[in-house]
Amino acid sequence: MEIKLEDSWKKESKRWGGIAVFVGLIAIFVPIGLFFWGGSDSPATDSINAAILLGLLFLIALYGFLYSFLYRIIVIENKIIRKTLFKSVEIEFFKIQSFQCKRYSRSELYLFSFNIDGKKERIYTRYNEEMIKILQDNNVKYSN
Repeated sequence: MEIKLEDSWKKESKRWGGIAVFVGLIAIFVPIGLFFWGGSDSPATDSINAAILLGLLFLIALYGFLYSFLYRIIVIENKIIRKTLFKSVEIEFFKIQSFQCKRYSRSELYLFSFNIDGKKERIYTRYNEEMIKILQDNNVKYSN
C-alpha cells in the first residue's frame, strides 16, 4: 500500500516537552526550598502541598507531551489511520458521508471532521490542500 500523506505532531510536542521539563525542575526545587528556607511554622506541610500541586502540573504537561509526540495521521490508498497515545482508529473513505474543515486562529493545524453514519471522527493535520484533494479524489463530499 502506498502512503499518500503522513503527518505527526513532533513539532508541537516540543512545547509540551519544554513545559514538562520546566515544571519538573520546579517541582523538585520548590519543595526543597520551602522545607529548608520556609518561614512558616510547618515547612514540611508547605513543601508536601507544593510537591503535590507541582507534581500534578508535571503529570499534565507530561501527558500533553506524550499525546502530541505519539499523534500520527497516515493516509493510504483507501483509508485514514489516526494513531494516538491510547488507540488507533481506521477511517475508510467509503464510510465517510461528508467532511468539514476549519483552521484554528493561532495554530497551523486544520481540523477535519468526518461524518460517518451520524458519528463524528476528527483528525488534525497541517496539510489542508493535500487532504482535501485526497478526499475529493475518493468521492467524499465537502459540507459547510
